[in-house]
Amino acid sequence: GDDSAGFARPELVTTYVAPRNDLERELCDLWKQLLGVTEIGVHDDFFELGGQSLVAVRLFSRIRKRYKVDLPLSTLFEAPTIAQCAEIIAQELGIDLSVVASVPSDESDEGRSSLLPASAEAASEAASENRTPAAERGSRWRSLVTMQSKGSRPPFVCVAGMGGTLNNLRKLAMLVGDARPFYGLQPPGADNPGEMLYSVEALAAHYVAELRREQPHGPYFLGGYSGGGVAAFEMAAQLIASGETVQFLGFIDSFSPALPQRSRWERATLHLRRLKSLGPRYAIEIVKRLYWSRRDRAKLRVASRLARVMPETFRYDAIGVSWLVAEQNYRPAPQSLSGTLFRAREETALSLWSGVKVDAEHGWGRYLRGSVTVQVCPGNHTTICDEPNVRVLASKLRAAIDAADTVAEAVPVTSAATSVAAGV
Repeated sequence: GDDSAGFARPELVTTYVAPRNDLERELCDLWKQLLGVTEIGVHDDFFELGGQSLVAVRLFSRIRKRYKVDLPLSTLFEAPTIAQCAEIIAQELGIDLSVVASVPSDESDEGRSSLLPASAEAASEAASENRTPAAERGSRWRSLVTMQSKGSRPPFVCVAGMGGTLNNLRKLAMLVGDARPFYGLQPPGADNPGEMLYSVEALAAHYVAELRREQPHGPYFLGGYSGGGVAAFEMAAQLIASGETVQFLGFIDSFSPALPQRSRWERATLHLRRLKSLGPRYAIEIVKRLYWSRRDRAKLRVASRLARVMPETFRYDAIGVSWLVAEQNYRPAPQSLSGTLFRAREETALSLWSGVKVDAEHGWGRYLRGSVTVQVCPGNHTTICDEPNVRVLASKLRAAIDAADTVAEAVPVTSAATSVAAGV
């Protein structure tokens, strides 16, 4: 590729190490194209180079097309570098990286028809006779993803938002600290549309089963970002019904399900009041929001149709659609639980939405018989998980989980279920 276009390699903690074989070299080229960085070392971290969810989707789409290896986005949590990615691709292809050609650095990459050089293809063919079929090796697609593995305290488990990817929670997972593991939960179906779930109850049951394989018994510390908070609530309900203890339930800017609708008269009055206080810019803002929401809905409709024809390309759009269907039909019963809402300060539904009634607790008071603690965090719905706002969120989240954990230690095991019922 042309190295003249793009940004210089940023200051990183890792020392630059050039690609050592053709597989790493070609992955480097791919990363350069997608990240717009002119020089990438094999030990440089994808996220530290500015990699975001959309870039990750494109990266794995290219890997799938060229290598015929289908990897989930969560692979980047266990393998965020070129060297680690190459190792995983080699495993999936059944080739030994030590026999993949090592090309002199001055040899041009132009004109290659295949991402794997001839010698690597030969190595792949030689290995294919002894290769374990992918189905037997076990798919890398899992709902439960270890995002931070250190710590001896009970893990915190966070459910992904309606887009189905955990990438935006990675920084949070790192910052919450290493006293307890941080698990992420992502919906099934991205690898196999037949596994897509269209009900919150079914999704939560799937998550609970995955979690209990890793952590058979409580106390459980659950949370969710955006729509993931609704799934976390249902998980808590199912765990309590099975006799388990849910010690902490956190919502990262999540809205409770089935928010009450405002009448047309109430909406008109609200718009008029806002127009008086904010002036013409409010009218412009409303027109912009109507345009964006209609455009997003149209995009989702198109994506859901295209997902039937091209499931691999539109896999995450299809997951978004499945979540909308699930949440629209979800009518849960209140639970004897308390919760903590980490609410975004900017552009909250309190100040912008007109179709539904939203209170300071985002409606969770209707579903939690215990208390709802509200922690206001900097940023909006998206940027609450981005630097620098994520540092405040992580600090508040860690303090809330630790406080709940201290309560858990003070309560004898026999009465743990009673403490939850009492709304601890």
